[in-house]
Amino acid sequence: MKGLFTRQKTVEKNPNGDVSKTVKKFLTPSRPFENKKCPVAIKYGTEMEDEAKTSYFRIMKKQHIKFGFSETGLVLSPDHGWVGASPDGIRECHFCEDTLVEFKCPYTGRDMDPKSAFLLDTVGGAINEAGFPYIRKNRIHYFQVQTGMAVCGLKQCDFVVFTNMGIYIAKVEFDEEFWKSTISTVKLFYTKKIISALLLQIQGSNDLDLPNSM
Repeated sequence: MKGLFTRQKTVEKNPNGDVSKTVKKFLTPSRPFENKKCPVAIKYGTEMEDEAKTSYFRIMKKQHIKFGFSETGLVLSPDHGWVGASPDGIRECHFCEDTLVEFKCPYTGRDMDPKSAFLLDTVGGAINEAGFPYIRKNRIHYFQVQTGMAVCGLKQCDFVVFTNMGIYIAKVEFDEEFWKSTISTVKLFYTKKIISALLLQIQGSNDLDLPNSM
């Protein structure tokens, strides 16, 4: 989502810019690690997610009555069928609102205390003057959790950072104004560039260097 948002903003500043690589990447199925080794950071994050869940579940079971956790897989937006999200899960409770959950296991922060790992630039976390954690709005993880909440119809997210020293949970609220701005911007790129390229593919053309007027 952030990639398309940024690309559309670039197009608005430079209408003559080449967007073919972005469009091709969006339309072409990829298997990024088929012929090359999986990056260490991604491998670590995948391997540690179960441990992160175990730590999170242990805490949540003490805080919530009839705590539950469901893995949804891919969820499509009921309002924008071309938008989807694959959240790590949804926390359920007998008395609380359902909550989106995202786990992050940063390789570079694996030996840090989890709060310090949350503050890593690659994670995007920060602490406001009142001492509350938040994710900076220009970071990819902010776009990720806002998209997940919008698609799943949820109002809050537990953003969980795991390290070898434990977990840190940052509460993120749904930002309706941010989402409206983001989806309207991304929709412009989707309708003017991606749909146009898709029509060209259907017509048998492999040329994704679209006219700038599209």
